[in-house]
Amino acid sequence: MSIIRFHIPEFPAWVQRRAHPEAGPIAVVSGGRVVSLERRKALAALAPGDPADRVERLCPGASIRLREPELEISCWEAFLRALHETTPFIEADEPPSAVAMRVGDEDLRVFVRSWGVQAGIAADRNTALLAALRSASGAVLRIRPGRERAFLARFDVGRLAELAFPDDLLEQLCLFGFCDLRAVSGLSERQMRAQFGEEGQRLYHLLQPVEGDRVAMYTPPRSIPADHEFECPVEVSSGVLEEVLARLLDEAAAELGALRCQHLRIGLQLAGEADIRWADRLLSAPTDRSDTLLRLARPRLAGLLDGQGARGDLSEEEGASGDLPEVERVCVRLQGLRSVASVQGGLFDERPAVVGAVTNVHRRYPGAVRRARLRPHAVFAEDAVEFEER
Repeated sequence: MSIIRFHIPEFPAWVQRRAHPEAGPIAVVSGGRVVSLERRKALAALAPGDPADRVERLCPGASIRLREPELEISCWEAFLRALHETTPFIEADEPPSAVAMRVGDEDLRVFVRSWGVQAGIAADRNTALLAALRSASGAVLRIRPGRERAFLARFDVGRLAELAFPDDLLEQLCLFGFCDLRAVSGLSERQMRAQFGEEGQRLYHLLQPVEGDRVAMYTPPRSIPADHEFECPVEVSSGVLEEVLARLLDEAAAELGALRCQHLRIGLQLAGEADIRWADRLLSAPTDRSDTLLRLARPRLAGLLDGQGARGDLSEEEGASGDLPEVERVCVRLQGLRSVASVQGGLFDERPAVVGAVTNVHRRYPGAVRRARLRPHAVFAEDAVEFEER
């Protein structure tokens, strides 16, 4: 049974692109330093660790985005939910890598293209991960059984930097003449550990095939559904649908309780269509306000009526309504549920204008304001919030 590995290079930048598809080349900063860059020619002069002001000087057209851990978690959950629609066999501890099996070839190609990720297929998960690293965005690389050593011979050790192997380890391997993974695979575990310590041992185990590899079943996180099904298909306008959508959002938001939604999904089932048309909206900040959700859902509703809604699409494009369709069912899904424990959360709900003011300060002076990070599993209240260093 083949194993499929998914890999998302520059994960923070990928998340920001999903949330802001119309933005220019994206550079993600945290603590005043670049932590992730899109692979664009316009950003070729930059590297992770550069100060944020260097981005402004060298790339005036770049879009500088603050890293948002909650947004990354919500986008990762949306990715896994979409993958779960093709197969229940998924393992994903944390981004940017996931394991799956039993996905049809055509379904896999469509999924990888729509999400813009890299995928690799092999007989074991380690080789599949290396294949995903060698693959291109939106493409799948398959390693046939018996071709593993030939594949390793074409794999440059420099690519392992994407798996957080230290630069000095990779440089020393090249200096010793081990410039490809086939040569490195000839070293023993004792040799790798004696020369490079724990990182060398990790590299040794990465090059060993996993026998009897199996993938467990995945259970998606909780979501809040709300549906309205007409007794018979009715010809409706966007105004009528908006009233139904507003009621569904009110019902779903009432079930949130102390939680907040960061991923809104709406769907329409048109007469004569077996599948539901879905459209998604990834929120930059979690909310429990049904009026805010309705405002964000309106462009998606117009896109669905115009036939532009697409599974897994997190873009900002708005569609215009065409002829009135016959609708059988309206669906709402509140996903990416978050628990907000910070004091600022209540203030932002009472004074929405404060959110815009704080956001403008962060954008104008990236890294100058210390950003609060929530620790949901903290034992003591004073440890629930920590501030990022400059």
